[in-house]
Amino acid sequence: MNPNPTTTTHDDGLEWLRDIRRKLLKDADGDLKRLGEHYRQVEASEKDKVRDPRKLLADAARNAGV
Repeated sequence: MNPNPTTTTHDDGLEWLRDIRRKLLKDADGDLKRLGEHYRQVEASEKDKVRDPRKLLADAARNAGV
C-alpha cells in the first residue's frame, strides 16, 4: 500500500514532461487560469510552430482510411 496517496509513480518514460508541467504550474502560483493565459500567449506568439490537434487527428484518420 502506498503510504503517500498523493504521489503516483509512472514507468512510462514521461516524467520529464510531468516535471515541466509541474514547473509551469508552480511558476503560475498554482493558478490554472494564469497558466492557461500563459499557454494562450505562447500559442499566439508561436503560431507557426503550434499545430491544431484536431487537424492532426483528422489528417491521421484520413491517411489511415478511417
